Amino acid sequence: MYKCRQWILYTRQYNIHENKLDAHIPNRKQAHEAKIDIKDIKTFSKHNFKYDHQNNQYICPNNKKLSYQKTYKYNNKIRQQYYTNECLKCPDQTKCTGKNRVKIITDYSGDLAKKMSLKNGNT
Repeated sequence: MYKCRQWILYTRQYNIHENKLDAHIPNRKQAHEAKIDIKDIKTFSKHNFKYDHQNNQYICPNNKKLSYQKTYKYNNKIRQQYYTNECLKCPDQTKCTGKNRVKIITDYSGDLAKKMSLKNGNT
C-alpha cells in the first residue's frame, strides 16, 4: 500500500510540474471551515483569528494583535505561541478566553503552511 501511495504522489507531482499547474492546498482553517456549518463556528474560535503573514501575528475578531512570543518543541514538533495582554481589558474576555486570562494561539503548522496560506490569498 505504501508503494502505491508513493507512486500516486510522484505521479501527481510530475503532472503538476510537467503541465505547469499551480496547486492550492487548503490549510487547517480552510479544511475546518469546509467541514462544518458556518453557524457552528464560535466567534472566538482559533479559526476566526486571522494570521498576518507580513507582521507574524494573529488578529482577533476584535482587531487586537496577538504578537509572536516564543517558539518551543513539544513531542519533536516545533510550535509557535502568540498572545497579548490586551485581553485583560477586552469586554469579550470571558467569551474568548474562558477560564484563562488571555487567549493563547499555538501554531503547529510551521513556515511551509504559512507560505501556502499566503499563496492562497490569506493574510
